[in-house]
Amino acid sequence: MIQQAHWSTQEANRETQYQYWTRSGVNTYIDNKRVWDRTKDLRTRHNPLLDEYYTASIQRSIDEIKGYRLSRRDVSLDGWIEPKYLNNALREQKLETYWPTQDANGKFIRT
Repeated sequence: MIQQAHWSTQEANRETQYQYWTRSGVNTYIDNKRVWDRTKDLRTRHNPLLDEYYTASIQRSIDEIKGYRLSRRDVSLDGWIEPKYLNNALREQKLETYWPTQDANGKFIRT
């Protein structure tokens, strides 16, 4: 997963990635290019980190589920996310500081 995420963020692979996505049949090449060419740094879009923003996003979803009464009881996020496997893979591939991290509101802490 980490190797693919890293490959996907390399500028040299951008066009190849558009072609792969086009072959999957979801969007046309032109659609992929138009949407993704606006993204200057692909590391901000293909980011495997389990940072504050990721966990806050899941918590917001849990809160919405409760608010829409799709769940009758409170759900705790504690114990759902185990970052040690991801952190080990990042360390092994020397990519610990490659991706930017975000705070709970989506503001970049480290780029």
